[in-house]
Amino acid sequence: MFFFKFKHIKKLDDLELVSGYRATKKSLYLETLFGRYFHLIYGVCLKYLKDTSESKEAVLEIFEKLEKDILKNELISIKSWLFTVSRNHCLSIIKSKKKDILSANVADVSLLSDVIAEEDLHESSYGKLSGQVSLFIEQLKIGQKECIQMFYMERKSYKEITEITGYDLKQVKSYLQNGKRSLALLINEQMNNEKIK
Repeated sequence: MFFFKFKHIKKLDDLELVSGYRATKKSLYLETLFGRYFHLIYGVCLKYLKDTSESKEAVLEIFEKLEKDILKNELISIKSWLFTVSRNHCLSIIKSKKKDILSANVADVSLLSDVIAEEDLHESSYGKLSGQVSLFIEQLKIGQKECIQMFYMERKSYKEITEITGYDLKQVKSYLQNGKRSLALLINEQMNNEKIK
């Protein structure tokens, strides 16, 4: 009996599958619909994200989104709707990645400008160094490293840093000041090495 129902569901067109899902909330309708267009959705994700594992993850997220959205939206063409949803989902992933990268770059630039005087830093060096800031931070003593990362990279306040680390306010300020001084020395050393080359 179940096999007969499954065979029957596979013969339904897209809009009938949507209607069946809306009426019964049985995932079999949705799985059948999704199975028809899986290759399309995966292809769109792969085109935009250019990474197989990330694309597979996006396909699963789109399937979850499909479960919710299919109940809300009036659909005429499932294929074009799925294409649009897939494309928009991938674009939002790309946009959030760019924000994360931009945020990290802003933190690097902010730290660099605090550490080095403007006149000491040429624009060409600035770009090279901003990409290496995390490497310089890794070379700091542990307290300095923690405070610098939290203050500049995570944008935490002095109070938040004291609560997270257990250091008192004076220690946090001292670690930040000494950490910036140590970073300045490391960065100046790097800049001098590049001038010599």
